[in-house]
Amino acid sequence: MSAYKVGCVHPTSCVDVLEFEPSGLVRVLGWSIGAEPLLELLVNGAPLDPVAGYRTYRPDVADRLGAAHAFRGFGRDWLARPPNGEFLEIELRVEGKSALRVAPRVRVQVPAYDGLFTTPAVLGRGDIYSFGPPTDDVAETFSR
Repeated sequence: MSAYKVGCVHPTSCVDVLEFEPSGLVRVLGWSIGAEPLLELLVNGAPLDPVAGYRTYRPDVADRLGAAHAFRGFGRDWLARPPNGEFLEIELRVEGKSALRVAPRVRVQVPAYDGLFTTPAVLGRGDIYSFGPPTDDVAETFSR
């Protein structure tokens, strides 16, 4: 995972970090006093729609603000599948203004569990993991 600091670019919120993984998952984390800021993500110049948005527990922000509830943090996830298979440029816009632009030059490696990023279903362990007899193939580091 690669991470880039963003910083406070809006009066009522702060975007702490933009993270991205070779799987194509791009995550933005930050905090806000009230409503979350409008975030836009462009990968290789093309805008993406978020696949998830959520609040996070940030007691540090609540303490600093003297706020009663501690869920002042937010997260937003996007799933990027650039046509050429490579992150050439990632741009984050906050309230319509460019807050971060990076050129990571990383190839997307779509994982075997790719469908788990976007399924609306609530899955249990049996839906995610396989079952059957144990494998005979063991990495050398684990065999003795």
